[in-house]
Formats: sequence, C-alpha cells, structure tokens
Amino acid sequence: MINSKKNKFGLVLIVVISLINLKAISQEKQNNIIEKANKTLKLQKKSPLYILNDKIVSKRMIMLIQKESIDSVSIIRPKNAFEKYGEKGRNGVVEVYSKKMLRLIENKHVSEIEKHTLKAFLLKTSSKEEIPNYNKALIIIDNKQRDKTILDSIIMPNVASIAFRTGKEIEVKKKYGKASKNGVILVKTIDRESSLRKYHEFLLKNKSMIFVIDGIPSTFNVAKSLNPLKIQSVNILKGEAATKIYKERGKNGAVLIFLKKPKKN
Repeated sequence: MINSKKNKFGLVLIVVISLINLKAISQEKQNNIIEKANKTLKLQKKSPLYILNDKIVSKRMIMLIQKESIDSVSIIRPKNAFEKYGEKGRNGVVEVYSKKMLRLIENKHVSEIEKHTLKAFLLKTSSKEEIPNYNKALIIIDNKQRDKTILDSIIMPNVASIAFRTGKEIEVKKKYGKASKNGVILVKTIDRESSLRKYHEFLLKNKSMIFVIDGIPSTFNVAKSLNPLKIQSVNILKGEAATKIYKERGKNGAVLIFLKKPKKN
C-alpha cells in the first residue's frame, strides 16, 4: 500500500475542468493511478471505489488529476475495504489525497462554465475566501507572467486547469518572490494543434492493435478521423485481457475509445 498520509499544510484550490481528452495531456503529467489499481486489485470489468480527499468521485475524475497535484495514493484490497466502506468497497478502494486541497468541477457544471471568459469565471469565484482576487494576484498563464487584461480574451473551453495558490506558502514565495504576496493564479490552456498531434502520435504508436470505438470494433483510419476533443476517454487492453474479449483480433492489444455523449436539452 502506498503511503496515505494527508498533507495538512496551507490551502490551495485547483480547478480541473474536464473539457479535454486524457490523451491530450502530455505523458509526463499523466498519473498512473488507474494502472496501479488494476495491477494491485486485478480487476477486469469491475471497478473499485474511488475516493478523492474523502469524497467519492468517478474514475474519469481520477484520470484527469495531473500527477504533480497528487500528495498520496492508497490502494485498499476488497477485504479491508469492505470493513472500512461497507458494500461500496466490495471491489476494493483507491484513496487519493491531493497536495493541499483539490476540488473538481463536475460535468453538470461544464455547460455553465463554457459560457464564461476566464475573467468572468474568476469574478464569480473570487468571492470565496481561499481564492485570490484576480485584480491583485500574480497571474501566470502557460508558465508566463501575464497582465490581467488578457483574462477577457480567454474563453473557458480553452482552459485546461486553474490553480490558486496563497502568498503565504513557502514554496510559492521561493518561486515567485514578493510578486506573490496577494496570491498566484496559475492557468494552463489547451493547445488544440498539440492535442491533435499527440493523439495521432498515440494512434501510430499503437497501430497494430484493434481499435474499438464505443464498444464497436473499428479501424485505425476511423480512429484517426476522430476529433480528440470529442473523446471522453481512451484505455488500452493488452495480453489476455485483449484476447479474451477480441480473440485473434486482439492479439496485439486493443485501444478502447469512448466518445463524449451529446448534451441533453
């Protein structure tokens, strides 16, 4: 089991907006929690219970957490999980604690977020005590310090993540100096051209596998024609896990692609 000790110092709010496909996130930033859970719990079609900062969340939410935001992960086997979580823990439990404090915006809020510019979003959230006032905070966008006037030109569908850091944190003081005294707002935007390139690179790397789109066996060319921003998640099956389902066609593995569902009116 991986250490599950919580980091209790300071307070940071990281907003992860699930508007991008997992494979668009660079490999070095992806976490491997799901892979570790599958190996430890040896589950196939069943799914463990996912807990983030003591709150039950979806598998997708766990997949979207960038690894630098993770403080600790505990994988609890079914017997011990059942004792702690009851029937909900019958398939095992994955407990994740983020550095400081992590809050996720659920899918039901995405349509509302999409209406905002980054400035409007910050205006709406800055009333919360733990979030720095954007008028006074240091603004870092894609690792570059920017003036607050740019906030009106960035729309929320182009934002991958937002992190709010307080000026009292030692690591923040060291990195940003006196400019961070009123807090720091860290924004990562979506590079759409880069997302498409990385998606195609991923497909080429796994070209020998069978491609399955929403449960239906397909082809490399069909997968290549998809818009990566329309993809909900991508998973890979290898070895016996692939051949058990797809027989001979899955001998080289299977790429499972799940598309985002259209929004209901």
